[in-house]
Amino acid sequence: MIPTTTQMILLFTINPTRVVHPLLAHNPLSAFPFHLNHFELSKDSPWTRPGKKKKVKMKKITLKPTTYNLQPNNGFTLVETLVVIAVFGVVIGMVTSGIVFFYKTNSYVLEQATAINDAQAGIEHTAQDIREATYSDQGTYPINQISGTSLYFYSDIDKDNSVERVKFYLDTDNTTFLKEITKSGGNPLSYDGPFSTTTVKIISKHTRNDALSENIFTYYNNSGAKITDYNKILDVAFVMIKLIVNVNPNRAPSDFELRTSASLRNYVTPID
Repeated sequence: MIPTTTQMILLFTINPTRVVHPLLAHNPLSAFPFHLNHFELSKDSPWTRPGKKKKVKMKKITLKPTTYNLQPNNGFTLVETLVVIAVFGVVIGMVTSGIVFFYKTNSYVLEQATAINDAQAGIEHTAQDIREATYSDQGTYPINQISGTSLYFYSDIDKDNSVERVKFYLDTDNTTFLKEITKSGGNPLSYDGPFSTTTVKIISKHTRNDALSENIFTYYNNSGAKITDYNKILDVAFVMIKLIVNVNPNRAPSDFELRTSASLRNYVTPID
């Protein structure tokens, strides 16, 4: 049983030199900067006999301070930081060199693949435009002019209810395959007047047909016979398109050949 404050009177002798270590805060005695010399029990204390008052001497207790066990701070030293930066720089340099080497050694293959993809998309659009060939805004027949490396016709390629004149042909360098689109303008409508507008798009920059003496366009009549007389535009019912593409003919891989075809939906069998 712990005596109450009315039952217990503590007598303290203050020692101003006493220093209490923070780690001893859990010790009740360390909370006071002095020593206990003695305490006096009242007559009502349960620790004394009734009617008796007894003064008890207590032994002086001196608590020795302890030292902190401080843990070292976590982190990198300057040397460790410099080593990490150096290793990181070496790794980045190796990765960058590998990427540069890859593109240098494979640049031609990548360029060839890009050229083939562009040409493939180009001739697919060409075939679609040929299928939709129709009479011009002036009432001209759908096919205007044909040859082995060029084709002129009329088609509403942008679905605006106005028929455009479309030309596919090789540029003067004989390697660039172009698509020329002319919108009619003026009153009456004209494809060659001051109010007409023309745009040119590149289908392929690396065409090899002319160098290999290969036709880009081959024409067939309604019976499937090949047309060799390019003046017979009224007989054209079917068109075969072939593009030969090679970025650099002096290096492998060799020429790449693309083929597609189109039938004229608005073809009318000519009357003899």
